[in-house]
Amino acid sequence: MSKNEKPKLLLDWKTGKRFVLIGGILVSVAGGGIFAVQSQANAADAATLKSAFPTPPLDTTVNWENNKPLYYEVDQTGKEYPKPQLLLGDGVTPSWCLGLGIPLPNNSTTAQADESNKLFAKLNGDQKAIINNVAYLGRKEGGLEGYAEAQHAIYLLLDEAGISVNQAKDVVVKSNTLLQDANKIKDGANKLISQAKNMRKLPSFNNSTIELIQGVEKTVTDSNSVLPNFPYTKNNVDGLTMSTNGNDLKLKAGIKTKHGTINNAVQMKNLDNNIPDNYIPWFIFSTDGDSTGDKSQTVLATQDPSQAKTQFNINIIGLGELKVTKKSENTKFDASLMAGAEYSIFYKNGTAVKWSDGQSGYPISVTNGTKANNTNAVLKVGTDATFGVKNLPNDKEYYFVETKAPAGFALDETKHTFAFDENSSFNSATSNYHVDGESKEKPTGSTSLVKYDADTNNTDTQGKGDWDGIVYGLFYTKDDTAVKWTDGIKSLPIAITYGTKDNDTNVELKLDKDNKVGVQNLDLSSNDQFYWKELRTSKGYSLSTKHIPVDFTGKEAVDVSTNDFGNNKEAQNKALALQLQWWKAQDVNGSLTGLDGAGFTAKPLEGTKGKPVTVFSKSTTDANGFTKNGYTLFDGKANTDAGNASPDGLAWGDYEIEETTVPDGTQAINPFTVKTSVDVDDKGTPKAYKIVIQDTVTGQVISSSSINADKVTDNNILLKLDLGTITDKPTEKLKPTIQTQAHSKDGDKIIQVNEVSEKTAMYDIADFTNIEKGDRITSKLHRLVTDKDGKVTSDKVVQTLKFTADDETVKSQQHRFDTTADTTKDFDIPDGSTVTYVFTEDIVDKDADPDTGKPEATHDDLKDKDQTLTVEKVTPSIDVEKANAKVPDAGNGNHTDKDNNIGVNDHDTEDTYFEVKPKAETKIFFRGTNNGNEPLNHIKIVDKTTNGSVNIKGMTFTYNDKKLTVNKDGEFELDGKLLVLQPKESVIGSGTLDALPEGELHGDKVTIDGIGVYSKKHVSDADKWYGKVDEKTKSIVEKITGSLPKTGEGKAALGISIFGVALLGLAAYLKRNWIVSTYRKTVRKIRK
Repeated sequence: MSKNEKPKLLLDWKTGKRFVLIGGILVSVAGGGIFAVQSQANAADAATLKSAFPTPPLDTTVNWENNKPLYYEVDQTGKEYPKPQLLLGDGVTPSWCLGLGIPLPNNSTTAQADESNKLFAKLNGDQKAIINNVAYLGRKEGGLEGYAEAQHAIYLLLDEAGISVNQAKDVVVKSNTLLQDANKIKDGANKLISQAKNMRKLPSFNNSTIELIQGVEKTVTDSNSVLPNFPYTKNNVDGLTMSTNGNDLKLKAGIKTKHGTINNAVQMKNLDNNIPDNYIPWFIFSTDGDSTGDKSQTVLATQDPSQAKTQFNINIIGLGELKVTKKSENTKFDASLMAGAEYSIFYKNGTAVKWSDGQSGYPISVTNGTKANNTNAVLKVGTDATFGVKNLPNDKEYYFVETKAPAGFALDETKHTFAFDENSSFNSATSNYHVDGESKEKPTGSTSLVKYDADTNNTDTQGKGDWDGIVYGLFYTKDDTAVKWTDGIKSLPIAITYGTKDNDTNVELKLDKDNKVGVQNLDLSSNDQFYWKELRTSKGYSLSTKHIPVDFTGKEAVDVSTNDFGNNKEAQNKALALQLQWWKAQDVNGSLTGLDGAGFTAKPLEGTKGKPVTVFSKSTTDANGFTKNGYTLFDGKANTDAGNASPDGLAWGDYEIEETTVPDGTQAINPFTVKTSVDVDDKGTPKAYKIVIQDTVTGQVISSSSINADKVTDNNILLKLDLGTITDKPTEKLKPTIQTQAHSKDGDKIIQVNEVSEKTAMYDIADFTNIEKGDRITSKLHRLVTDKDGKVTSDKVVQTLKFTADDETVKSQQHRFDTTADTTKDFDIPDGSTVTYVFTEDIVDKDADPDTGKPEATHDDLKDKDQTLTVEKVTPSIDVEKANAKVPDAGNGNHTDKDNNIGVNDHDTEDTYFEVKPKAETKIFFRGTNNGNEPLNHIKIVDKTTNGSVNIKGMTFTYNDKKLTVNKDGEFELDGKLLVLQPKESVIGSGTLDALPEGELHGDKVTIDGIGVYSKKHVSDADKWYGKVDEKTKSIVEKITGSLPKTGEGKAALGISIFGVALLGLAAYLKRNWIVSTYRKTVRKIRK
């Protein structure tokens, strides 16, 4: 830089950027606080520095006019000194003496700007500034009066500072002085001193921290009443607005303003913004080459008041409030029903918001609903179906999620995200930015049905009837389609409350021991009208096709046992009834004549409930008006007259009918029995009813009837039978008959897997007619193997049982054949084949040859289902599930489960990974389940990492709380033996996943294998789990760094540029005072 060039300092006060123009290069000066280097400027710099007065000449003279004193100063000795007005060589700029009694050699004495003047150097910074302000105010006031007041004030201030040789004690005026009012000079001087000191006073909020709530305008009053002295401001905060009115400062922060304390947020100056910090507005001149101020007078000139700066910090509080309204997806259910639901608020990263997370003085608090947890922000919904909070820090992102559903509604598992921005409304009442939310609830319903006897109006059955096997289905009213198990809500599937499942697809249930069926968790959001319908009935009861409506209105009470809106129903079935009639006759010389007055009693046999029913033969009139005697009728009236329930006849069952009142001169007819039986399908549902009426003396079958079960759908009259005319003369004996019912050990017709053994128990009950004592009965057990096409590939008799009828057999007309068979080989058959066991019987007359006699009756149909037992097919299956947080439930297994099948802690896909907390371990749980019907062994579980660098460690497994060991083949053992996992049993395991690297997706896959104990079939399943620590948001520095060039000269050049600018800024900042001094000295040398 040549000696004629001067550094120019430029300041953008609004942005705080500082620049120094050196040698034609504009260099930015970085840093805060002190703004820039300052220099005295001449007229050429006027465009840069906007001063109140022009810059005075720096190498000049001090001039005054002879014999024109303004007034006289009187020192401590009483000596008087004339005080003329002093002007610099430009004839314009006033200057003031700093040493009372120090001479000026002549009225045009040389003067040089001199920062090393020893007299002025004795003053501290504040004293210098006040003296300058006095001079500035005197110059601003103008005129001789202003000059004189300023001169006297400067002497007083120098005296106050204790550096003056002579002290100013008074002011006098004389006839030769230009001013004539001494008191005015003195009063004016005192006033100037007061004003000058006041100009150094800072506002009352200087260096304080002012708290601002975003969105709320705050007025801060300067109690020092000097705010108007600082008209020039610098706002260093984005989103902050400010204004002044007198001594009131108004501040308002927007929602984008950064939270927390911001130091030096606003800076205010008394000088124009283009005037840099540390600017020195005064000029000290040593006269006649005397820098001491002792021999020649030191004078002062000024062009601006002394610079004063104030600044203050702000503490930004940003508040946000949330109000959520809950609604039902079905408007029949009033919003008030939402009361009691609980919601938790979380930060975006999944961390729970705590009540203590509020900003100082502004705790997070409830606005709607009530607090449900004293630590975390959990709220309970009120009766107005709302919940809300205020004073959330509004610079964060959140979500709310339901953690407890209201009674009668499914849990809303949606993560409802929310945040606050400039589009958020502002609630001036709470000083919070406001966000509204909504959560829709699915109402859920439960329904049950209890079955009653229509006549007893309770669960007591009549006759021989029972409730076994009754099945009800649930249907949608709108289209008569069946409700499916999968129609429930994903997180809350339809579940059974009463009864047992009878269909894996549709909601069909078999009555339980309390005669009930029921389900819960019906989704009522779009369908709220259903009906129950009987699909299968039981023995002794009619099938009803009546629809039993289940219509939800929204007014139902919540069933506490299911947490659903309950809608419970009753159904009634009619007991099947028999009606019998005949004509009682007597044999008179070969003619049969009707006989009145004979009494007949129908007595229930063992196994048939009811009271004996007695009727009498009587006269009746036929359709042609003729009277007939001996009419006997067992109908509903006779039954109820006897104290029984059915008004339709004798309840289905077994009875013995005997003539109990015999008219004189006649003989009682032989007693006869009414025996009933039922043919059922493979599910136990009646297909046909058989009624046999038999003479108990002769064994003669009087009547045998078979009625299809469909005849008694919506009709309970099973049979109305006219036996014709009955006399006491017996008829010829009929041949015997056989009916059989085969059973496995537990009474059904299936040999289940758990019944398989070398001695599997089974039995056959044979019902006879006309069997006589001594008759020989043979029962054979056949083992049949039938292929997938229905062809019998093997028929082998595995047991032969022989029995001779005894008195008990004759009386009961029944016998039970018990036997066993080896069923352990029944799974070793071709695929698709079936093993059945079939009983056959025959009866040989007691008088026939036991070996060659022809059977009187046989029952040898190998396709008869009544005498057939089927070996249950083994379906080995295994399932494994894996989850965090808790041991998962079992799935379907054998690789059939859909992803995320077990709910909230299941993370089976990369897209549904678990958000792992940074630097945290994650506990992983396993469940391996035998969900087939065959025991399994050779159980093996293996877990492998598929994604990422971290493995699950420390895996252990237990069975029934006993720790399992692993053999050399990796298979589970218990007490040193291979584990045999029975159907529906599980092994439970756990392990630990160490902290994951940030942003790395972890994935692992667990597999399970097993082998069927009987079938030897291999089964397996697998499940995956994914977790990840989400990447944190990059800081501004990271983002900038990421945007820089990464190769070649561009990167190097940019780095050098940034480094160079930083060095220049640092140098300017540290050396500002040195530069000022050097610059001034350089200017003086140039002028010389």
